[in-house]
Amino acid sequence: MSLEQTVDKKKLSYGSPSEIRSTDTHLKNLQGAWSAERGPAR
Repeated sequence: MSLEQTVDKKKLSYGSPSEIRSTDTHLKNLQGAWSAERGPAR
């Protein structure tokens, strides 16, 4: 698979919607953990 430009929304992501949502949730949780570990912004 190569990286190409497209305007077709269906070609922008691959995988089942439930897997994409699961990955999204995992990444948001990871981001929150990193933010909490880093502490308040300086």
